[in-house]
Amino acid sequence: MPPVGDSMEDKPSVLLMISDADRAFSVDHSELVHLFGLTASEARLVALLAEGMPLPAIARKLGVAFETARTQLASARSKTQTVSQVDLVRLLLKSFPT
Repeated sequence: MPPVGDSMEDKPSVLLMISDADRAFSVDHSELVHLFGLTASEARLVALLAEGMPLPAIARKLGVAFETARTQLASARSKTQTVSQVDLVRLLLKSFPT
């Protein structure tokens, strides 16, 4: 992550995820709640993000409006002190290696 004050959010970013299809990312949502102070809804959302699911599909899967999912994502980013969705996924993958 960039040092504080050197945000990368205004620069193009790419996240390339290479994984073993037999070893999908999985984390107990309660661990996300405990570690980062997320709500249960935020934890479910960010876990699905880390699995590689796009936000519109997550909203449909969780049965919430896209704007609700965006709000939950923004709240999760704030609580984890990440500036982008890419940074949030990176943090989760580093915190819970497969």
